[in-house]
Amino acid sequence: MLETELKKLNANLEKLITAIESVGTMRDAVYELNATLETQEVGSMSADTPSKKSVSEIVDEHSKKLKEEKAESRPEPEPEPEPEREAETEHEVHTVESIRSMALAISRKDRSKQKDIKAKLAEHNAKLATDLKGNDVTAVGNWLSSLKEEIGA
Repeated sequence: MLETELKKLNANLEKLITAIESVGTMRDAVYELNATLETQEVGSMSADTPSKKSVSEIVDEHSKKLKEEKAESRPEPEPEPEPEREAETEHEVHTVESIRSMALAISRKDRSKQKDIKAKLAEHNAKLATDLKGNDVTAVGNWLSSLKEEIGA
Protein backbone atom coordinates (compact mmCIF):
# COMPACT_ATOMS: atom_id res chain seq x y z
CA MET A 1 0.00 0.00 0.00
CA LEU A 2 2.78 2.38 0.95
CA GLU A 3 4.81 1.32 -2.08
CA THR A 4 1.95 2.16 -4.45
CA GLU A 5 1.54 5.57 -2.83
CA LEU A 6 5.28 6.21 -3.24
CA LYS A 7 5.11 5.15 -6.89
CA LYS A 8 2.19 7.54 -7.48
CA LEU A 9 4.07 10.34 -5.74
CA ASN A 10 7.20 9.70 -7.83
CA ALA A 11 5.14 9.68 -11.04
CA ASN A 12 3.53 12.99 -10.07
CA LEU A 13 6.94 14.47 -9.27
CA GLU A 14 8.26 13.40 -12.67
CA LYS A 15 5.29 15.07 -14.36
CA LEU A 16 5.89 18.24 -12.36
CA ILE A 17 9.59 18.27 -13.23
CA THR A 18 8.76 17.79 -16.90
CA ALA A 19 6.26 20.64 -16.77
CA ILE A 20 8.78 22.93 -15.09
CA GLU A 21 11.44 22.04 -17.65
CA SER A 22 9.06 22.68 -20.52
CA VAL A 23 8.24 26.12 -19.09
CA GLY A 24 11.95 26.94 -19.13
CA THR A 25 12.34 25.84 -22.74
CA MET A 26 9.15 27.67 -23.71
CA ARG A 27 10.62 30.83 -22.21
CA ASP A 28 13.68 30.38 -24.45
CA ALA A 29 11.40 29.98 -27.46
CA VAL A 30 9.52 33.15 -26.55
CA TYR A 31 12.79 35.08 -26.30
CA GLU A 32 13.86 33.71 -29.69
CA LEU A 33 10.48 34.57 -31.15
CA ASN A 34 10.65 38.11 -29.74
CA ALA A 35 14.13 38.57 -31.16
CA THR A 36 12.93 37.37 -34.56
CA LEU A 37 9.93 39.68 -34.49
CA GLU A 38 12.14 42.61 -33.54
CA THR A 39 14.51 41.87 -36.41
CA GLN A 40 11.53 41.60 -38.75
CA GLU A 41 10.27 45.01 -37.62
CA VAL A 42 13.70 46.58 -37.90
CA GLY A 43 14.28 44.90 -41.24
CA SER A 44 10.93 45.99 -42.61
CA MET A 45 11.57 49.57 -41.53
CA SER A 46 15.01 49.82 -43.05
CA ALA A 47 14.49 47.73 -46.15
CA ASP A 48 11.70 45.75 -47.70
CA THR A 49 13.45 42.36 -47.45
CA PRO A 50 11.73 39.28 -46.05
CA SER A 51 12.96 37.91 -42.72
CA LYS A 52 14.91 34.69 -42.38
CA LYS A 53 12.25 32.71 -40.45
CA SER A 54 8.53 33.04 -40.03
CA VAL A 55 6.81 32.71 -36.67
CA SER A 56 5.31 29.32 -37.58
CA GLU A 57 8.75 27.99 -38.52
CA ILE A 58 10.16 29.03 -35.16
CA VAL A 59 7.27 27.41 -33.30
CA ASP A 60 7.66 24.19 -35.34
CA GLU A 61 11.40 24.07 -34.68
CA HIS A 62 10.85 24.61 -30.99
CA SER A 63 8.23 21.84 -30.85
CA LYS A 64 10.68 19.45 -32.51
CA LYS A 65 13.38 20.43 -30.01
CA LEU A 66 11.03 19.72 -27.10
CA LYS A 67 10.12 16.29 -28.45
CA GLU A 68 13.78 15.41 -28.99
CA GLU A 69 14.74 16.60 -25.51
CA LYS A 70 11.96 14.55 -23.94
CA ALA A 71 13.03 11.45 -25.85
CA GLU A 72 16.66 11.93 -24.78
CA SER A 73 15.99 12.84 -21.15
CA ARG A 74 13.65 9.95 -20.42
CA PRO A 75 15.66 6.75 -20.07
CA GLU A 76 13.69 3.56 -19.81
CA PRO A 77 13.13 2.72 -16.15
CA GLU A 78 14.41 -0.66 -15.13
CA PRO A 79 11.63 -2.95 -13.97
CA GLU A 80 11.82 -3.68 -10.28
CA PRO A 81 12.29 -7.35 -9.48
CA GLU A 82 9.28 -9.00 -7.92
CA PRO A 83 9.93 -9.90 -4.29
CA GLU A 84 9.51 -13.51 -3.34
CA ARG A 85 6.19 -14.33 -1.76
CA GLU A 86 7.77 -16.17 1.18
CA ALA A 87 9.83 -13.13 2.09
CA GLU A 88 6.69 -11.00 2.19
CA THR A 89 4.96 -13.21 4.74
CA GLU A 90 7.98 -13.12 7.04
CA HIS A 91 8.14 -9.32 7.06
CA GLU A 92 4.52 -8.51 6.36
CA VAL A 93 3.45 -5.09 7.57
CA HIS A 94 0.03 -5.07 9.13
CA THR A 95 -2.33 -2.15 9.19
CA VAL A 96 -5.58 -1.58 11.03
CA GLU A 97 -7.39 -2.20 7.74
CA SER A 98 -5.60 -5.52 7.15
CA ILE A 99 -6.42 -6.59 10.71
CA ARG A 100 -10.08 -5.76 10.14
CA SER A 101 -10.23 -7.73 6.91
CA MET A 102 -8.44 -10.75 8.40
CA ALA A 103 -10.70 -10.76 11.48
CA LEU A 104 -13.76 -10.53 9.26
CA ALA A 105 -12.58 -13.38 7.04
CA ILE A 106 -11.81 -15.56 10.06
CA SER A 107 -15.14 -14.88 11.74
CA ARG A 108 -17.00 -15.66 8.51
CA LYS A 109 -15.17 -18.97 8.21
CA ASP A 110 -15.54 -19.97 11.88
CA ARG A 111 -17.92 -18.01 14.10
CA SER A 112 -16.44 -19.55 17.27
CA LYS A 113 -13.19 -17.64 16.63
CA GLN A 114 -14.93 -14.30 17.28
CA LYS A 115 -14.42 -14.77 21.03
CA ASP A 116 -10.74 -15.53 20.50
CA ILE A 117 -10.30 -12.41 18.38
CA LYS A 118 -12.03 -10.23 20.97
CA ALA A 119 -9.87 -11.76 23.70
CA LYS A 120 -6.71 -11.06 21.70
CA LEU A 121 -7.77 -7.45 21.23
CA ALA A 122 -8.50 -7.16 24.96
CA GLU A 123 -4.97 -8.45 25.73
CA HIS A 124 -3.71 -5.35 23.93
CA ASN A 125 -6.18 -3.01 25.68
CA ALA A 126 -8.37 -2.61 22.59
CA LYS A 127 -12.01 -3.25 21.80
CA LEU A 128 -11.65 -2.53 18.08
CA ALA A 129 -8.78 -2.77 15.61
CA THR A 130 -8.68 1.03 15.44
CA ASP A 131 -7.72 1.09 19.14
CA LEU A 132 -4.43 -0.74 18.42
CA LYS A 133 -1.21 1.27 18.38
CA GLY A 134 2.40 0.58 17.37
CA ASN A 135 3.69 -2.91 18.15
CA ASP A 136 0.20 -4.07 19.13
CA VAL A 137 -0.87 -3.77 15.47
CA THR A 138 2.00 -6.03 14.41
CA ALA A 139 1.41 -8.55 17.21
CA VAL A 140 -2.32 -8.88 16.55
CA GLY A 141 -1.72 -8.91 12.78
CA ASN A 142 0.78 -11.76 13.04
CA TRP A 143 -1.55 -13.71 15.32
CA LEU A 144 -4.49 -13.21 12.94
CA SER A 145 -2.34 -14.25 9.96
CA SER A 146 -1.40 -17.52 11.61
CA LEU A 147 -5.01 -18.11 12.70
CA LYS A 148 -6.22 -17.39 9.18
CA GLU A 149 -3.77 -19.92 7.70
CA GLU A 150 -4.74 -22.44 10.40
CA ILE A 151 -8.45 -22.40 9.58
CA GLY A 152 -7.97 -21.80 5.87
CA ALA A 153 -9.86 -18.54 5.67
